[in-house]
Amino acid sequence: MSNKWCMLIQFIAIVLLLSAVIYYRSASLQSSTSLQTVYRDYESQQTKWNVETKRLQSEIESLTTNQVSPQNGQSSSSSKSHNKDKDDWNDVDEQWIRDLQRNDRRFLQLQYGSGPLHILIETAMGEIELETAALRSMPHSIRYFVSLIESGFWNGCHFFRNADHVIQANCHQRNEDNAFAITQQDEQHHAERLKETGEIVFQEYDDTLPWLHQKYSIGIAGRPGGPDFYVNLVDNKRNHGPGGQGPKPDPCFAHIVRGQHVIDEIHRMEHDGSSMKVLKEW
Repeated sequence: MSNKWCMLIQFIAIVLLLSAVIYYRSASLQSSTSLQTVYRDYESQQTKWNVETKRLQSEIESLTTNQVSPQNGQSSSSSKSHNKDKDDWNDVDEQWIRDLQRNDRRFLQLQYGSGPLHILIETAMGEIELETAALRSMPHSIRYFVSLIESGFWNGCHFFRNADHVIQANCHQRNEDNAFAITQQDEQHHAERLKETGEIVFQEYDDTLPWLHQKYSIGIAGRPGGPDFYVNLVDNKRNHGPGGQGPKPDPCFAHIVRGQHVIDEIHRMEHDGSSMKVLKEW
């Protein structure tokens, strides 16, 4: 009897053990199937992410190619054609112009005081006294002009052109007292010295000046201007102001406060009848 019970107990234990083995094997198979499903989902998402990453990289490269240059505020294609002397000034132009004017104004204040400056021109016909604009108004043009005076550039020079609307001064000829005086054998050196005068960096302009391009006011000739200057004989805003002879107006930085009769006398002198109306004696 005891043997039968022992065999029965052993049989039941074997059945339970087999059942446990079958259950755990089934669970293991289900777990493996779940892992495979998760892995397939991961691969699918990874493929989608790769496609999206490539698309974003392509967009970034496109934006980089067409982006605005941080140095000039314009796209690379338009910046190559920008000309500050002809085109409208952009933000970068206006910023460096402000910086340049501030530097020139400080120099003039240190050298000559708060201004405006008075400049004496001595001619064979008498003295001409100029008064400049306020230093805050036309600092670059004023500094350029007085720097030429300080260098001795204008000593021994002349008014040479007597047109209907201006008389113009330059230094194409000089007398022997001039520091830049030359001989006929020194023409090449003369040409090189003239280059040293440079020119104004930009066409400075202040349309609030009360005598702007009026009779007896002083403008800088050329575009960009310098070193020649002229005296207006009439209201010259149409010729030398905005929209006149060039894309940018001529700097008008001073006016005559004494010696207007000297200008009138020069204007009465004969010219050669050419389009430039060069004085016969100069």
